[in-house]
Amino acid sequence: MGKEKEPGFDRLDLIDQLLPVYLEILAGLDAAGAEWIQFDEPFLSMDLSPKAREVYSWVYAKIRKEFPLLKILIATYFGGLRENLPLALSLPVCALHLDLIRCPEQLEEALDQLPEDMTLSLGLVDGRNIWKNDLQHSLNIIHQANQKIGDDRIMISPSCSLLHVPHDLEAENNEQQFLSEIKAWMAFARQKIGEVSLLKQLFSHPENHRTCKFSVKNKILSAADRHPNWSKIRKLSKRPMPFGMRMPIG
Repeated sequence: MGKEKEPGFDRLDLIDQLLPVYLEILAGLDAAGAEWIQFDEPFLSMDLSPKAREVYSWVYAKIRKEFPLLKILIATYFGGLRENLPLALSLPVCALHLDLIRCPEQLEEALDQLPEDMTLSLGLVDGRNIWKNDLQHSLNIIHQANQKIGDDRIMISPSCSLLHVPHDLEAENNEQQFLSEIKAWMAFARQKIGEVSLLKQLFSHPENHRTCKFSVKNKILSAADRHPNWSKIRKLSKRPMPFGMRMPIG
């Protein structure tokens, strides 16, 4: 993801030096008993050169050859895969993660093209803002994926790493600075992990949907939509322009 500063230098040329280091790390994890390894690949949501595409295929083929039994998950986020979806689906990995918060429209195409031996990780809990999850909307997406590929090939996950949000909402106890009315709409990292777990429970045991106390709590989100200042508050968490337009200004 770094930028070249020297004329004639291509960062992709470093791969021959970097890959052995990755293989050494993977060997240590494999020896320690690791079953799953996640590689974060937000670069796949960007425009790729033909050379970058070739490097992706070559690197993951090498990893698979060295570690044929290790389960590899590729995590993409901050955008959709777009024209890189076929490349991502062609890589010899066990699972692919999609950011369905930033690009929900990519799901249908991914479900249509997903190889039969690949699992799909659904990034449904927003890892980049502090609002509660719309559980019913997320469940609808899970059911859509289930109808297409079955529940044994589905993972439920945050959209991206939770390092972008505060740690624990329960630690915010100063109601003079943090109104309880606003706090009721929020979920920090710890609460978002709970939402991921809850979505799995609600999907696996729909009979508990109405009685689950967390479902009741998240219905506050619908009530918040009727608050006179809700639309203004939500706008504060969204950029006024997409990155492509902000970049020239910066």
